[in-house]
Amino acid sequence: MCAGPAVPLIYAFMKNKYTFYETILEKGPNAKKFDDLESKDIIEAAINLKDPLCLRVVEKFSEIFGTETGNLALKTLPYGGVYLIGGVTNGIKDNL
Repeated sequence: MCAGPAVPLIYAFMKNKYTFYETILEKGPNAKKFDDLESKDIIEAAINLKDPLCLRVVEKFSEIFGTETGNLALKTLPYGGVYLIGGVTNGIKDNL
């Protein structure tokens, strides 16, 4: 749950949990099927469009990511630091 491919899975969970949020990614002229959604679509909708459902997804992913990063740091005691890399990390850097 702490990698880019997990973002659509978190989206599916949040969509079922918060049924009152509109799923803007799956409606309208640029609609995509759930199977076609990518992490970047969800992150862009959260950051640029301030979509409430996608914002929840980014918040939950950031929480999981932060927890796992902290656990790694405690387990390995990296004196040189922990480097966070990847497309999702770059997309949500302001939330981290």
